[in-house]
Amino acid sequence: MTPMRSSLAVGVVAGLVVGLLTSLSPVIAIAAILAVLVATVISVGQRAEPTRTIRMAGALVGAGAVLLIEMVNTAMACFDTEDFCGNANVWPLAAFAVVTIGMGAVASVVALRTAR
Repeated sequence: MTPMRSSLAVGVVAGLVVGLLTSLSPVIAIAAILAVLVATVISVGQRAEPTRTIRMAGALVGAGAVLLIEMVNTAMACFDTEDFCGNANVWPLAAFAVVTIGMGAVASVVALRTAR
């Protein structure tokens, strides 16, 4: 496995763990994801070391994937209720998941192009 692929894999696994932490402590996990998001934007802007950027990008993709799964799970569970789980609003979580995955994908492309 190339160093970039292994860095991406490490990042995705770390992101999955952080995403799973949203079930235990949503506020802390969302804050951690936001911190990684900001660090990734800074890393891409400064053209930092590609391995570090790709690791953070992988973490964003992994965390975003878990958030998206959690949003779909919540929506599917609430479709069966009369008032959609007390009028639960899953769209902010969906938007955060899409932004997280999107930023991770963009950052990984930039890091891979920088590494060449």
